[in-house]
Amino acid sequence: MRNANDHRSSLTPATAAALLLACLVLAAAPRTARCEDQPAAKADKDAIQGTWKLVSAEHGGKIDKPEGADALKIRFEGGQSYQVKGEEKVDPAEFKLDSDKSPKQIDLTPGTGPDKGKTMKGIYELNGDKLKLCIAGDDRPADFKAEKEDPAVLTFERDK
Repeated sequence: MRNANDHRSSLTPATAAALLLACLVLAAAPRTARCEDQPAAKADKDAIQGTWKLVSAEHGGKIDKPEGADALKIRFEGGQSYQVKGEEKVDPAEFKLDSDKSPKQIDLTPGTGPDKGKTMKGIYELNGDKLKLCIAGDDRPADFKAEKEDPAVLTFERDK
């Protein structure tokens, strides 16, 4: 029998093995799943991959097709996005999607230029071969309205 001043553990080898196994299982399980690990976010991340051409831009309450829009394309590859000029990839940015939010959210972090390293918050809508982005600076847009100069709503079609 143990005395009250004896602080040694009375774990049996079987109990110790069971606790060790439980600790290993818990350690291997993810603490919290990242948004992109969720099935819907993975589906969107897979679906957004490829090259997209700008078909319209809305800002300041006006919708137009900017000059040279046929040449304005973006490409999503893995967790990176680029502007495509000919065969050249320029203006790289990291992107992250959160499709669990409503509206769905996108964060872009440019790797070059004056906004290098600054996360630009936006929302997105992805329907088959149509992609709509609404990107702002510090404050994430709540909807796809572009009544002022910032944010702009950009609509793309998949480049085939």
